[in-house]
Amino acid sequence: TSEKESNVSNIAALEENGFSEQDLTVFQIKGFVSSFAHGQGRGASDRQYYYINSRPCEPKKVIKVVNEVYHQFNQHQNPFVLLDITVSRDCVDVNVTPDKRQIFLEHEKLLIYMIKTLMLETYKNIPSTYTLNNVSISSLSPKNQINLPKLGIASTLSQWRHTLDKRSTVEDDEDQSHPAKNGSHRTI
Repeated sequence: TSEKESNVSNIAALEENGFSEQDLTVFQIKGFVSSFAHGQGRGASDRQYYYINSRPCEPKKVIKVVNEVYHQFNQHQNPFVLLDITVSRDCVDVNVTPDKRQIFLEHEKLLIYMIKTLMLETYKNIPSTYTLNNVSISSLSPKNQINLPKLGIASTLSQWRHTLDKRSTVEDDEDQSHPAKNGSHRTI
């Protein structure tokens, strides 16, 4: 799709979720989330850094959505995250806890929606993800089929017995021709 079509679909998705195009200007998001390729993530979520207006914080719902989206693509690791979110000072309250790491965001749902959408679109376009199509087996069969005779289990067993009988007859003939094997050899 072209960039114009993509923007139109993004605006339609915003409106479906109760947001307008003007809401996009509330937040400015800069940062890094590691690739979901195996080995690019971490065993623990110890390297996730979130900043709002350059203040370190722990926005629980944002952390949750980042990890949920990442785990859709890599269930065994956690992402390295560095997000710096800029928002008007009127839209954020840092006086929720004494350490000021818990915050209250006025437009938190919009921020979560934006982060989730950005991550899904970014990861969706990485070549290591594939869309599978279901194909019926009949459409894969060759046009010119070779008809092989259908052999029942009785005929297969009969052929197997016949082969074994031939082998045992040949072995018996070889045993007769060797005096040591048939017991006709005597020691004096």
